[in-house]
Amino acid sequence: VLFDTAGSQVPWKSVLSSFVPAFTAEKAGTEFEDDFTSFLFYGANGVFPGFVARVKTGVNLDEIKTNLAALESSDLSKFYLESPGAFKTWKNGQLNGKPTRYAQGATAGASFNYILSGSSLVISTSFEGLKAVAPLLGL
Repeated sequence: VLFDTAGSQVPWKSVLSSFVPAFTAEKAGTEFEDDFTSFLFYGANGVFPGFVARVKTGVNLDEIKTNLAALESSDLSKFYLESPGAFKTWKNGQLNGKPTRYAQGATAGASFNYILSGSSLVISTSFEGLKAVAPLLGL
């Protein structure tokens, strides 16, 4: 969990905009709730963080999908504990029949994955981590 100097959890809009400056805090604040969940996936190739953010009621999911494209042209290394190396080309994927977007990193186990399903955005820095958290979220 990420905390501010007062010991309170940092809002998702601040986390997302600090990791992806093209996704401004103002924009993220209109689309996502402040509260979010972070997780760590411990795998054979290391420890990989992930995040789950809730979409605000009434927000157009297609607009969020368009805005999430900012992730794909950003320096994603800030999401990782260890360098993921260079990323390959972004691809469409799926998890349990739901569409995902992903790019594999050069480091074993590292891949940046995101899925927008229902009212949740899930970001995982490892596909294995995404697969592990999916059943917990009903994905």
